[in-house]
Order: sequence, then structure tokens, then C-alpha cells
Amino acid sequence: MIPDGFRFPRPTREDLPRLARLAFDVGAIHCAKCRDYHLTWPYLRSMGLNGAGPEYNLRLHVELLGRAAAGRTDPRWLLTGSADAGVLAAVEAAIAAMPPANHAITVVDRCPTPLALCRDHAASTGLQVETILADLMAFEPAAPFDVVLGHQVVLFFRDEDRPALYRRMATWLAPRGRLCLTVADTTPAAAGASEYHAVINRWRIAQIRADVATGAVDLPEDTETFIGRMTGRLERINGDRVFGLDHFIGQLEDAGLSIVEATPMPDEYPELTITRAGRNRHMIIAERREA
Repeated sequence: MIPDGFRFPRPTREDLPRLARLAFDVGAIHCAKCRDYHLTWPYLRSMGLNGAGPEYNLRLHVELLGRAAAGRTDPRWLLTGSADAGVLAAVEAAIAAMPPANHAITVVDRCPTPLALCRDHAASTGLQVETILADLMAFEPAAPFDVVLGHQVVLFFRDEDRPALYRRMATWLAPRGRLCLTVADTTPAAAGASEYHAVINRWRIAQIRADVATGAVDLPEDTETFIGRMTGRLERINGDRVFGLDHFIGQLEDAGLSIVEATPMPDEYPELTITRAGRNRHMIIAERREA
């Protein structure tokens, strides 16, 4: 199901080993329940074991974000939530593919750890980035944004709370501004399906142990402690409830947004014979519906 020697690519400019260690150190100071998430995520990405962050169809992300920001003079970007610096690096790649302009980037998160990683990456690459510590349900920007990006951020909100989030996001948009929301939408076949995650986690555990044994990775703690963090960090907020694409679109439209496009984000790795069993991804691009 997973070929020998397979690893997910690392296409962004991040110094992932350095950022991973920074996440461990900073997370020990600032994180509470989110520490295992912020600690393991960049390590898995640095080892090519993630495949769920910006590694997942980066070229299409770059294309879609470029379309969303096209025609703007000195675009203002808002990144809502960030596991590490990966989403920022994806925006950086999109900006690099666009005509020259002065891009202003703001990252908002309720935890200081990913904000520290974003500042570190920005300092190493020359990006101008503002980081703001705030809960999205209380965040009030000083000025509107041309592009608001939410990369899988809705996974961290209960379904009944998402309409209020979308209404807030709509108020953050400048005239003709675009909301770019990546979502994991499912079909009934995905409900209760765990084979994909079980296989991926067994593969990750084997690769982590192999990398430690060969010295390919230097974990900041005992290997089995790290593996325990990785396997225990995911909390399925919505259980086995099924949310199709139409559900997300309906909530966005009810929040006063018009859908510009909803583009599928297909799997890029044909060598993987295991599938996500009805779990799909789309980037929905929307704009505020004017009265």
C-alpha cells in the first residue's frame, strides 16, 4: 500500500529541522493542550511523513491563491490559524509566482508557538509578517484584507459554531476580497473509515524508528514518547458525522458570501494504493455578497 522508501516531498523553503526543534522548545513554554500537535507536526513534515500540510498539492494551492490575489495593488493577506510555518510558506510560494507587489501578511493564532515559527521563517527568508495572538472568534482587524486564507481551520470548530466564524470572516474582507477556505468534505463511505489512518500511522511509526536508528533524525526526546504524542494528538471534533461539499457551501452562502469557485484538491501520489475512503478536499473561494 505504501512503497518501500516512499516519503512525501518537502517543497517549501522552510528549514524544517530547525523549526521542529523550535516548536519543541517554544511549545514547552506556551502550549497547553495543543503542545503535542504543534510539536509533532513540523517533525513529521521534516521527515516527509505528513502529506497533509502544504505538501498536499502545493502547486494547485499556489495557482488558486494567485487567482484570488490577482489584480490587487499591494495585497493584504490574513492567515487564520497555523500549525507551524507551512501555510505561510505556501503563501510565500504563491507570492513568488505573482507579478512584483508589496504584500502585507498577517498571521493570527490563539497559540504563541506557531506564531513564533512563522516569525522565525519570515526572518530567515526576508518576508514581512505581522503575527497576532488572538482567538478567531474575538479577532478584530484594524483594516480589511484582500485575501483571507483558512487552511483546514474549520476542523478546529464544531459544525454548529462554523456559521458564526464565516460571518466574522466575511467582515474581514475588503471590497472584492476573497476568502480561500480549504475543507475536508466527505461522502457516506468515509463515515467510520479508519483503514487509511491506521496504515499511515503504522508506516509513520516504522519510519520514525528507522530514522532514529540510522541517525537521519535527532528527536528531542525518547522515541516512544514522541510516537505516543503523535498517535494521541488528534481529537475528532465531529466524530463520524459526514459533511459534504454542499454543506460547507450552504453555510458560507447563509453567512453572506457568494461562491466564486470550489476546486477539488486531488491526491498527488499515485504510488500510494491506499485511499482516503471518501474523504476529499476542496478549496472554496468566496467573496462577500454586497447588498
